[in-house]
Order: sequence, then C-alpha cells, then structure tokens
Amino acid sequence: MRMRDDMHRDIVQEATVKTFPQHDGRNAELLLRIPLATDKNNIYVIGVNCGTGDLISENENGTRNTLMYRHLSVEELSILHRAVVQVKDYKIYQLV
Repeated sequence: MRMRDDMHRDIVQEATVKTFPQHDGRNAELLLRIPLATDKNNIYVIGVNCGTGDLISENENGTRNTLMYRHLSVEELSILHRAVVQVKDYKIYQLV
C-alpha cells in the first residue's frame, strides 16, 4: 500500500507542484506521449490535470473523463509513474 501511495504522490507532485507553476498558474494538462491502456474496457489514461492532479482518461470514442488512481492496478500505476516521474515522457498542453 505504501508503494502505491508514494507513486500516486509523485505523479500528482510532478503535475501540480513541478509543472503547474511554470505555466504562470494557468491551467494546463500533462499529456502522455503514449496513452496508458488500462484493463477497464477500452479506457486509456492520456494525462494528468496540472491544476488538480486528477487523471485524464479517454475511451475509444474520444470521450474524456477523470479516472480515480485507485482504479489503476499497481502495474498500471507503476507504468504511469515511470512515464511521468522518471522518464518525463509527456508534453504540456496549455488550456485556454
């Protein structure tokens, strides 16, 4: 459980504390270069909201929603942590 909490915290901090202030406090999205496929019926994690730290998900029809971290398996969370925190395999999209 501790490992899960640590990965969750690191991902949120990367998006909110480390990325959000660099964009003058404007809302931005940290978008993964390669969306993370989940085991939840064609749901993909595509990024993290830099203002809230919430996961951004998208289904096969392109409909966006938020996804709770607890709905990710430890393996999925680990892959996301690697992409966001360790490799920084994302781009920042500034919301208007």
